[in-house]
Amino acid sequence: MAVSDSKGTIVNMDGLDPDKVYEWKHQKSARKSVIDYPDVQERLEGNTTYPLFMDVDVVVPAALENQITKENANSFKAKVFAEAANGPTTPEADEILNRKGVVIAPDFQANAGGVIVSYFEWVQNRQGIRWTESEVKRRLEEKIVDSFHAMYNARERYNTDWRTAAYVVAVDRVVKAMCLRGWL
Repeated sequence: MAVSDSKGTIVNMDGLDPDKVYEWKHQKSARKSVIDYPDVQERLEGNTTYPLFMDVDVVVPAALENQITKENANSFKAKVFAEAANGPTTPEADEILNRKGVVIAPDFQANAGGVIVSYFEWVQNRQGIRWTESEVKRRLEEKIVDSFHAMYNARERYNTDWRTAAYVVAVDRVVKAMCLRGWL
């Protein structure tokens, strides 16, 4: 496993506990870089894209756009790509990843958690109720899992790529909402 930030990358093939790395990096006393995290096998100062091209099962780019491009997409080895950043993949790279058979959770589907939880806050405020943190997490997981299944089913039904399937689901939901409101 590897984690990177703006200063570089840390690697530990035996694994890194993401909660511990996060806690260490965000200590109240000082903001630190992951490059200084203890107990790692390798430190790569300045190299922030290395984790994107490791031979791993899952890659989650969570910071910058346009990190996977047509120039480097063929070096991508992961089987699953969950876009936690906005626009980390160029359209040309997306085509390459699809040809390679990579499962792609597009940014607008994979990183929608904040928007969904904001909606939950709105619902609670409108109803004058309060959900527990575990209830919010349960509802969020349900929405994200349902969204993935809808994308998967659209991909199968229309024999298309992951991103197009996610767009099909999104547009279909908007059309249904417009019909329910009498706008169409």
